Amino acid sequence: MRILFAFAHPDDEAFGPCCTIRKLVNEGHNVIVSSMCNGARPGAEHVSSKRKAAFAESCAILGAHSMI
Repeated sequence: MRILFAFAHPDDEAFGPCCTIRKLVNEGHNVIVSSMCNGARPGAEHVSSKRKAAFAESCAILGAHSMI
């Protein structure tokens, strides 16, 4: 089964639902984790690339596909 998790920010997958995401991946489901923003903050847009990279790494560790 394909399962989509949609979050507002590219670190929200790590707060709470990460265990559910990993459980579903371990059960053989195709899990996609999507962030609705790219991680830029007003006045601190330079953090966007680091937050996107951390999001992709987090999803890879969980075994899920990432989309920003």
